[in-house]
Amino acid sequence: MKAKLLIIFSFLILLSSPLFSQTKENDDYINFSSGGSVLSFKKTAPDGSWIEIQDKNPGTSPYYFYLTIQCSDGEIVEGFILSRGSYTKEEIYRKYAEKAKSFNTAINYLPIVGYDDKNVPVCIQPDGMIVYYSSSHIGLIIESVSLPITDTGDFIRCDVNTESLLTPRYITKDVLSEDVLGSVIRFRKTYENCVADFSLSYNKLEGTIKYDDGSSYSGTIKNDGKLLESSYWLKNPSLSDLNYLDGILTTKDKQFKVYEDGEYSEFETLRRKESLAKQEVEAREREAAVKKATAELNKKYGEKYVTAMLNGQLILGTPEELFLLGVSINAYRTITSIDRFYTNGQTSRYDIYGWRSNPRDGVMFSNSAYLGIITFTNGVLTSSFDL
Repeated sequence: MKAKLLIIFSFLILLSSPLFSQTKENDDYINFSSGGSVLSFKKTAPDGSWIEIQDKNPGTSPYYFYLTIQCSDGEIVEGFILSRGSYTKEEIYRKYAEKAKSFNTAINYLPIVGYDDKNVPVCIQPDGMIVYYSSSHIGLIIESVSLPITDTGDFIRCDVNTESLLTPRYITKDVLSEDVLGSVIRFRKTYENCVADFSLSYNKLEGTIKYDDGSSYSGTIKNDGKLLESSYWLKNPSLSDLNYLDGILTTKDKQFKVYEDGEYSEFETLRRKESLAKQEVEAREREAAVKKATAELNKKYGEKYVTAMLNGQLILGTPEELFLLGVSINAYRTITSIDRFYTNGQTSRYDIYGWRSNPRDGVMFSNSAYLGIITFTNGVLTSSFDL
């Protein structure tokens, strides 16, 4: 039962993680840690352009932080800052943000990097064109561009011949000749009765076609070569060119038809129906188990303390057993390990170890630093510290 609870609450904690949120214009701020280091800031220049660095990172590394720049003409740059060395958040604020007259050219001098192949810097231009840069840590190198093909949000995303562009940081549509644009790697197109959205993956076009009547197709379509040409999409592509290959057609009444090699497969359709029926049963069982486990913990330890634990908070009055459960499922993100060094039946004291940042620049430098001591008296938390 304990193992099942650990799995359930690990899943709950993942769902409760904070998400990236947009900040409104002209609401400048600067936040500091208890040690005085800069955690995050937003600064607006006199021309209306602004820069923001958030106290959030895209993955497990504590060194990468979200960066947003909005230029005075509406252009938006989003990427990441590798906060270390001479480019800490405080140094960036002091040297580049505090007295800046404009952030329109900030992309040219700030150390904007990517985190991985999925989290890359982008430049969203006012005309709808989006420039995607590689995840290289040696500077911005253009990887692909997204070009609007209609006024309804349709676009094509193409590889770019960076040798032709000499890998510049900034480009506009007027330099995108046929020699510069490469293969189409994604497209979104609105037709009379549906919307198609497909990406190229290992020479296969995978994606969806969503029809206005509520039906949809998910899978791959036949790739005859022309679907990868930018010139084809800049003309008037036909829906008849998007032929099912391997995938599932879901009707508006939630029935399924499976396609293999462009043909309907009765065998795979029956397999899919049975599999989905079992998945729905398992999903209902998991949901019931989560509700039951939550109710049991709320009854035993108190909803206030259970909710705090699931949110990664350690508050006074937390039962010792609940604290130990929270540590075992990594509910307290700062804490990585504990050591009970004293107990006499009434009082227990723990040394706490985990992530700690350098007070001078806010950069995380250890995941096993000594954080302090907490005390439980008669089974409840009586002394703590901020996580």
